[in-house]
Amino acid sequence: MGDVDIGIDRVGTASGRSVARGFRQPASIGVKISACLQQTIDPLAVGSENTVGRKHPSFLQSEKTGMKRISILSATLLLVLIGIAPARGDNLLLSLDLRNNLANDPLSGGRWELFARQVETADGAQGDFGVSGVRALLDHVDVNSITFASGIGQGTIGGPYLRTLPNGKVEIVYQQDLNGTVVTGVGVPPVFPPERSSFLASGTWPSGPRPVFGIDPTAVASTGSFLTSSAAPFGQIAADATLTEITTLGDFNGSGTVTLGDIHPFKLTNGRVLPHQRAADFNRTGTSSSADRAHFVAALNYRVPAVLSPAPQPTGDESGSVYFAGDVGATATGSSGTIEIRMNLDSMDDLGNGGVELGVQLGTPGVVKFTSAEIINSPFRWVSPTESVENNSVHFFSNSFVGPVLRQGAQGVLYATINYVRIGPGSTPLTFTIGSEALVNGPNFPGNADVTQNYAFYGSSIGLLEVPEPASVSLLLLSGLSLLGRRRRQICFFSNGTIP
Repeated sequence: MGDVDIGIDRVGTASGRSVARGFRQPASIGVKISACLQQTIDPLAVGSENTVGRKHPSFLQSEKTGMKRISILSATLLLVLIGIAPARGDNLLLSLDLRNNLANDPLSGGRWELFARQVETADGAQGDFGVSGVRALLDHVDVNSITFASGIGQGTIGGPYLRTLPNGKVEIVYQQDLNGTVVTGVGVPPVFPPERSSFLASGTWPSGPRPVFGIDPTAVASTGSFLTSSAAPFGQIAADATLTEITTLGDFNGSGTVTLGDIHPFKLTNGRVLPHQRAADFNRTGTSSSADRAHFVAALNYRVPAVLSPAPQPTGDESGSVYFAGDVGATATGSSGTIEIRMNLDSMDDLGNGGVELGVQLGTPGVVKFTSAEIINSPFRWVSPTESVENNSVHFFSNSFVGPVLRQGAQGVLYATINYVRIGPGSTPLTFTIGSEALVNGPNFPGNADVTQNYAFYGSSIGLLEVPEPASVSLLLLSGLSLLGRRRRQICFFSNGTIP
């Protein structure tokens, strides 16, 4: 007798995906077959320890028919016992989509969704009728949060369908009742889009390690099976290989986070359907298009403010600049003033398909306090601009994904204003703070580019000098020559007085 499939091999990898495959063994070795059968069934047996949730469908005694229902892991083994060599099914792809609670914090916890899809192997119709069952093993998820999708024929009697195994992995069993109502076509993608998957289950994970696919205590990985026909009587056939993939939605650079660095001009292009990228397919249509744009923007802006550090001192080699202007002179206690943040752009940058994240810090508390701030958003060049204001600091965040952008090489562009009130005597330094991605520009590149290092950040002070009379403004500017910051193509100054 020829070789037949009798179990699932240990985890391997192929094409960057995790894979579990059937292994081969002569069917004439009855002792080894029995041992394998016992080892595979035991972790799923009814009444085993560490069980959470409902009963498992494996080897249940039906109250009405007295017929035993066979689990997806034992279906191939049963064929061995009766001497029938099963054909190989198509491959099965299990996809785990993650959404961080805080887009830029990979350890903030979040929500996950499990999908399944047939991967055609051109081996007949062994998978074309849909998925009959899946045993998915996940780590770092909350078993009590898991729910199954509707409309997929999930069994409602028996179990457990959900439980925590002795090694801490969470077992999720989707199993159709082949003797009851069966839903065909689960996981079978349409001709277009061929990457559309079927939603199986969802849940959450707590703060800390992110969800991953795991193995059970016997080193068996996630697996599944397909229906063998489109109508009753139904049978099932094990997937030839079960592949797994994990995607953080909106994470185009593989960092596990969604930040300005993930904005990509060719991933969610307005008005076009693009080659499928799972990280861009927020609405699960199997396509990547501008229809996913709002979801990406929402994910990008649901975030924790980045930790900012003082901007480096200018070197003179920068080709763009960020500087203070407006009223930074001395005022009487109780008086108010407005600071402007302006930019001189590099001739190659317009910050389109990118954005800005920076802060402003007062060096000496008790002199002034910030009262409000606003990112100037005319003509609607920024998406969801946000300002966070405290007495001694302001945090700005804005991204550009649609609409007008800044003009390349533009000078004196007004980015934001900050209002303050004088609360005491003296002066205070006024400095910029930046994160890992302060200035991101991306329209002319295959991806985006952090251009922060191409810009000089010029500090100033509030209250150091009295506001000069109009006739003395020219003298003030002349005295500021020692504070000039020279760049390759332009010169920017900062002043302690009033700049019109």
